[in-house]
Formats: sequence, structure tokens, C-alpha cells
Amino acid sequence: MSQVVTNAGEALFAQKAQANEQLDIDTFIFAYVPGQDSQAPVDRNEGLPPTAQQVHTQPVQQVGRINNNTVVYSTVLNSLTGPFEFNWVGLYSSVNNTLVAISHVKSVNKTITELGNAGNTLNRNFAIEYSGISDITGITVAPETWQLDFSARLAGMDELTQNLAMDMNGRDWFIGDGFKVEPTENDDEFRVIAGVGYVHGMRVELEQDYVFSVQSYPQNVYVDVWFDGDASGVWKTNVSIILPTDNPNNYEDAEGKKHYLTQIAFIDSIYEALDTRLKSKIEKDLNTLISDVFRNQNNEIIDVFIVYGQSNARGTPLTTDGKIEYISDKAFMYDGSEVVKLSTKMRTQNDGDSIGSAWPAFANEYIAKTGRKCVIANCAKGSQSIKDLQKGESNTNYSGLVDWHNEVVAMISNNGNIVGNVSILFNQGEQDQKLQTSYKDYYSFLHQLWMDIKSDTTITQLFIWELGLHLGSSIRGAWAIQAAQRLFCNDNADVCMAYDKLGGFNSSNGLSDNAHLTQIGYNKMGREGAKAVASTLFDNGVASDDSPNKNGTLELSSFQKWQYATATFTKNNGSWDYNNTTGRSGSFIIEIDDESDLNELKLKVSSPVKQYIHYSITAEQQQASVGISPCMRVNSNTDETSNDYVGVKFFINSLPIRVDLEQQTMDVDSLGSSLNYGELLNSITADWGIGSLDLITPNQNGLPYGSIRGAVGKHLRVNSLGTTSTKVRLTDLADEPINDSINLTLNNVEIPLADIPNGVEVSVGLIFSTYRV
Repeated sequence: MSQVVTNAGEALFAQKAQANEQLDIDTFIFAYVPGQDSQAPVDRNEGLPPTAQQVHTQPVQQVGRINNNTVVYSTVLNSLTGPFEFNWVGLYSSVNNTLVAISHVKSVNKTITELGNAGNTLNRNFAIEYSGISDITGITVAPETWQLDFSARLAGMDELTQNLAMDMNGRDWFIGDGFKVEPTENDDEFRVIAGVGYVHGMRVELEQDYVFSVQSYPQNVYVDVWFDGDASGVWKTNVSIILPTDNPNNYEDAEGKKHYLTQIAFIDSIYEALDTRLKSKIEKDLNTLISDVFRNQNNEIIDVFIVYGQSNARGTPLTTDGKIEYISDKAFMYDGSEVVKLSTKMRTQNDGDSIGSAWPAFANEYIAKTGRKCVIANCAKGSQSIKDLQKGESNTNYSGLVDWHNEVVAMISNNGNIVGNVSILFNQGEQDQKLQTSYKDYYSFLHQLWMDIKSDTTITQLFIWELGLHLGSSIRGAWAIQAAQRLFCNDNADVCMAYDKLGGFNSSNGLSDNAHLTQIGYNKMGREGAKAVASTLFDNGVASDDSPNKNGTLELSSFQKWQYATATFTKNNGSWDYNNTTGRSGSFIIEIDDESDLNELKLKVSSPVKQYIHYSITAEQQQASVGISPCMRVNSNTDETSNDYVGVKFFINSLPIRVDLEQQTMDVDSLGSSLNYGELLNSITADWGIGSLDLITPNQNGLPYGSIRGAVGKHLRVNSLGTTSTKVRLTDLADEPINDSINLTLNNVEIPLADIPNGVEVSVGLIFSTYRV
């Protein structure tokens, strides 16, 4: 609502005061002005609306003196007045033919009592403020309570309370896990945890968990809070969880109620909800206290690590399993404004907050090895190519790295401490793997990046976590990136390979989606890399037995040596024959273990295997390809004198299944192979429902997918939960389950040994290190 005293009215006040004459204001005029904006400022030169727009005129019925400079004029529209609609109210002096004041309001319907329906009763007030207005108008009586609008004063009290709360603890903050968003056990389903928080100074409470579904990713989650009363006169804070597609602002609804919004989560995938809730000032003050402890320890040597690269350097765990509960008191991080205690939730320079990474485990191990305090500044960002990380690019990657480096180094020095080693922790390459960046180009970009960093900062050492080529990945461009990273380490004395085993991770030991690691994987990445970093920086000699040296190769102790073995095995008449093709194979791979079961072919190895680093293995059939891929692993016993074995499993590259949800049946084609698909289906457990199918399968190293015949008006979702569980959901466009025929393909599914056809030949080549016994 907008209300003003007109210029004509103000001139009339001055004229009457100068002439010492009494001012008479006697009329209310109501009008409906089409297209009028009640929130827009009112032109003080505005006059009366046209007669056709004026809907009612009524005399002033009550006046009152609030103080010497403020008087109020009132009128009451009773239930017999009307009907009409108005959005314009004017206060008029008919004696002086002058429009004194104007109010633009939201459209109001004035009804009357008729046909048994009660009409509404409205009162309208104009408070006129002008120096000495009480004397000019001759109004001396006190106003009635109904003439005073207390809403503004009450709103002011509400605002005062909100401001006090915000001044004490911040605008938006939450207590404990209140309003934290986390995934449930169901696909595309999340919950907001019950609890208490404050939004724009208003206390909000979620009495029980709120569960919701997400249709597409990424997705913002906001809290919408407003203050409202009910018919009984009880006023309270109301809260709603909303899922906007953008980043909305505070707003005022159609009833004039102010709504305040704050983001509580950013959902990146079905596995991850990034917690964006803000901290209270108390929690921030606690971090400040910790920072004070950091600042007040003068003359200490503090090492600095700048994290650079893409998503695995940033930290993007798709599961919280393995969360580190203890972080050393000597471990700190930079959050963009101050040095605070290192936590699992880590602020990055330009990619939001990471809820898990390799760096807490790295810091714990580094501090255990060296005893030195360290500060970690995370400048990594997801989906960045090596070119995106260069100096001079239009993004803020490189400039942000330089800025955070300068700020951290200055903060350490200004607080009376000594800056120790300043190093880069670098993990990158997945994006260039996708882009098929050549070996030569990647090496050139990496060289230029390192030259610029050394020129623009005090960083003296670069540690690389080699790009991993993960099992199940269909992208083979990693070899060029790995080769460039290895050679760059070899060519530069100030560049070292911190860890080169990320490619050995799979879904059971640290890999989540063929690109990102689980928190368990990040812990190993950080912990093992810290050993090489500490060894290099402090020149403690050769790394541990299975730690890589600066070029990314294994350092062997005097108790180890390299070994190489080959052998060939053929399946004939349901059993496996061992072909000793070389003397070396006979000395190491002895025979097929009698303990071979339905799932794994076990090849005995004569010497205890400490670490295997390479294998080559193929599977062929004499008549035709069977579309299978073998997979090898090494089982190492703790007893150095006992025999170890190499385990070989088999996987079918692609298993097409025809599914009839109505008849609840599955069948497959033979694809021209002698592989017994029918037997393979017997090892798959199916749980049927309307529009749904839950499969428990042998291990899968690939992601399943499906298609629909006549897909118009239908929506098919195929999700993999781990390596043995596949969920299929078929719905119509209204998300209601329906039955129909679908095509489902399972990728890289493990095959029981009994189903391997006769004639398959397996060739094994193994490079490994053994204990000298």
C-alpha cells in the first residue's frame, strides 16, 4: 500500500496556517482505477480519478489527535454499503475543493448483506502528518483504538526481534543436523532431517523428517519461511520445503506476507546431497578460536599444500562410508577468509563445499610422518581439462590458485610463523581422457602450467596423483594422459609421482562410478600419497615397499625381486587343462588349485606374491568369439611361506534380456554362441511388481540400461545399486507404474565357471614382486 499527502494538500495546510484559519477535511472518496500498481510510488501531483471510476463517496465520521503534528481521519463502510470494488482512496476537503491525501491499495471487494449472506464491514483511516496540523484542523480529541493501525507497529516489533536474532547468531543457521538433507535407501528419494533452525532471524522447527523425491539432477533444496496467524489469533512461523529449478529470492505473496528463503542442499546425484546450510555465529566463533590457536603459535614452521585439478582432487564422494572421525589438531584448511581447523566439509576456491575428500586422511598421515602443522587450500574444480587450469583462461581457476596461495602464505607470515614447504597436490585427467587429449598436448600444457605456477607463487614442489583407468570405463584415452604424467615426473626434479594406483580401484575397494571415488577410496588416495610426499620433502630415503618413487614405479626392498610368468589354460569336456608353455611359467604358476569353485579359477603360484603390477589375459574360442572377458586378481597371504594364487573370473560383455512385466518372464538370445545363457538366467533372482523388477545378479562391472518398445508416453528407469542389484521401474507420464515389454541389457556380468563353453583358451601374463624366501 502506498499513501501520500498531495502537493495541493500540503499547500492548503500552509495557506491555512499562515492565515490562521481552520482547515476542514470532510470526505472520503473511493474509486477503482484499472491497471493501478499498489506497490508503486504515488505521484503527489495526482488528482481525482475520472467520475466514471469513482464508486463511492462517504463523509468523515471520526477524527482524532495522535500528537500535535499527527491527526487521523476515519470512516466506516458498514454491511449495508456497497457493493463495489475499489483500489483507490482519497481524503477530500469539499469546502476548499482540494484532494488532500491519496492511498493506493490492493483491490478490495465491498459486499453487502443480501439473501441471507452477511456483507463485510470495513474501516478506512488516513493519518495526516504535518507540523502543527492539530492546531490547523482544530482536532483535540484522542483517537479511538479502532482508528489506530497497530499492524505497522507489530510488524516493527517482529522485525526488531528478527534483527536481534540475526545480530546475535547470523541470518540463517541450523542446530546440529536440523534440516540437513540426505539420501534415503530408495532411488531418487531424500529426507530433510527434523530439527530446529533460524531463517532471517525467525525460529523454524521441522517436527518430523520430511521425505521427497527428485525427478532430475542437479536439484536445489530451499526452506521457505513466513509468519502468519490463524482464525484463533495464534501467530507462528510456517515452513515449507521447496525444490526450485533456479536460485529464488525472498518475496511477498498475494496476501502481502513476506517469505524468506535459504538454500539447505544441492543434490548432484542420487547418491550425494551437498549440505549448504550456514553456520551460526557461535560455530564460526569456535572456528575463529581455533584459528586464534593457529595464529598465536609463533615461530612454528607450517607447510602449505595447494590442491589443484578436477573432481577427485576437489573431493566428490558418492557415499559417506569411511568418513574420517578424527582429524589431527595440527591440520588446518583455508576457507577463503581465514585458516580454520580441517574438516571433512571443505570449502573450495570456486566449486562450493566438498563434503568429503582425500585431504583429511592425507593430513593425518603427513603429520604422523613429519610432526609438522599444515594448511590445505582446495583450488580444484570438477570437469576441468588441463587447458581449463592454465593461466590466462577466462575462468578463475588459475587466478584463484594464485590468490589463495598468496593469502595463506601472508596469513602464516603475518601471525609470526614460518612458511615451510609450499607444494601442489595435483590430480587431474578424466576430462582430458574424455576429450582424447594427445600425449604431446597434455605434456605441453602440464609443462606450461608448472612453469607459470613457479613464476607466480612460492610453490616449489608438484606432487601428481596419476590418473586412473578404472575397470568398466569405455574411455581408453587415459593411457596418453598417464604416459605424459609419468614422463613429466621423470623429466623434472621438482615433480614427483605421489600415487599411481588409482587405476586399480573398483566398486569393492574405493570406486563409485568409473570416475569418482568413494570416501574409502579417497582415504586410501590421501593416506598412501602422503607417505610419498613426506618422504620426498624430508629426504628420508627409499619409500616403503609398495610406495611409488618419483617416476611412479615400485621401489623394492632388498627382500623383494621382480618376477614374470605366463601360462595357458583350456577348457575341455568340462574341466581345465594347464599348458606349460615356458620353463618360467612352470616355476611360478604351478597348476589349477583343487579349491577352484563355481565362481573363480584359482591358479597356484609357487612364491608368495607381495604386489602385482600388470597382467595381460585373453579368452578365445576355437570356432567363434563368445563375447566374454576374463578378469584377474591376486590373493596375497600374510604367511610369507605359503602358496598364493591368481584368481581368474569371467564376465560376459553384454547380456540382452527380454522382459515381460505383465507375464513376469525373462528370456535371452544365444547371439550365435555356445554360451549357456539359460543357465546364466538361473543365477539371477527376480522380484516382480507392477511396473517394477528388482534383480539380484552375479557381479556386474558395467552399468545396466534398458529400452521400451513404443516409448511414447512411457518412462523407463534402470538403476544399479552396487555390483549385484539392478532396479527397473516403468511408469507413464503421470509417474504411475505400468506393465509392458522392455529390453534390458546387463553389462560385464560375471559368469559361473560351469557356464563357460568348452574350447575357451585363457592366456595369462603376470608381472609381480615376491618376497625372497
